[in-house]
Amino acid sequence: MRIGQLLLVLIVVVALGLAQTPKSPTFSWTRMIWHSASVGGRSVEHAALMVEIQLDGMDTPAIMQLDLGSDATMVYGVPYTQLRRNDTAVGQNLVSLSGVLANCRFQGERFHVRADFGDPITPGKPISLGTVGLDFFTQRILVLDFVRQRLAVLNKGVDLPPAVQHQIDVTPIETRNGKMFVAVTLNGREERGLFYDTGSSLFSLMTTRNRWRELTGRRPDDPANDVWTIKSWGKDAPLIGAPMKGELCVARACISDPLVYFESSGLEGLDFDRYPYKTSGLFGNVPFDGRYTVVVDVPHGRFGLVAGSIADPAAK
Repeated sequence: MRIGQLLLVLIVVVALGLAQTPKSPTFSWTRMIWHSASVGGRSVEHAALMVEIQLDGMDTPAIMQLDLGSDATMVYGVPYTQLRRNDTAVGQNLVSLSGVLANCRFQGERFHVRADFGDPITPGKPISLGTVGLDFFTQRILVLDFVRQRLAVLNKGVDLPPAVQHQIDVTPIETRNGKMFVAVTLNGREERGLFYDTGSSLFSLMTTRNRWRELTGRRPDDPANDVWTIKSWGKDAPLIGAPMKGELCVARACISDPLVYFESSGLEGLDFDRYPYKTSGLFGNVPFDGRYTVVVDVPHGRFGLVAGSIADPAAK
C-alpha cells in the first residue's frame, strides 16, 4: 500500500472513531417553579416544587408537582378531562402520553389518571395538571440546582458527563416500594429508613411518633410544641413539631436543631407506623434549598450532592 493511501485510510478510521464517540451531554436547564401558599394559616414561599410540561396537542404549557415521594406519575382527572383529550388508554386509569417535561422529550409514557382530583382550569391561571413521581426517573437522571433555582432532566440512557461526576459526593440509594431511601445521619446516628420526598418542601424531617420523641426529648402534649395542620391529598393532616437535638445530615448537607414533625391523627400516607413496608419517615428539600445541588440518579443507584451550584458541563 502506498504511503498516501495509508494516510487516507488512517484519516478515515480516526474520523469514524471520533464520529462514534459519544459527546458529553450538556444540561438543558429549566427554572424551578415554586408554588407559594398559605398552609395552615402560615405563608410559605416554597410550598411545592413544580415543573413545566407540555403534552403533544396542547397549545400552552401546564405545570406538575415534582414529587419523588409519589411512586406514580399521574394527571389529575378534573383539569385533564377539561382538556377534552383523546389519549390512548393502556389499562385501567392509565393513559399513554407524549410531550416535553422540563425540556426533556418523552414518548409513550404511562401516566395514571387520578379521577375527581385537581382544580378546574381557570382562564389566566397556570394549569396544574398532575404529579411527576419517582417512576418517571427510573431510567432518567434528575439534577436539582437549589442554588440557582433550576433543574435538568437527562434523557433515557444518558449518563452524567465525567466533568460533573467528579464534582459530586455520592451516597448509595435503595429503591424499593416506589420510594428512594437514602442514608441520613440524625445526631450522629445513621438512619437508613428515610426516603427523599421532593413533594415535602415544608419539612426537614417527618418521622414516627416514637422516633420523634427520641430525637426531640419532648412529649406530644408539650405546650411548647409546634402544632400545624396541613393538607395531604385533600385531607387534613395535624402535625406536631419540635426541634431535634443535634444535627440532621444528608451526606455533608447538615442543619442544626431542625424542626421534626410527626402526623398525630394516623392519616394514611403520613402515619409511618402503619405503612405496608418498613420506613421511619421522610426528609424533604429544606436541607438543600439555597445551598446545594442534588443529583438523583436512580438508574445507577446513587444520590449525589454538590455544595453550591453545579458547574455546567462544557459542550464538546
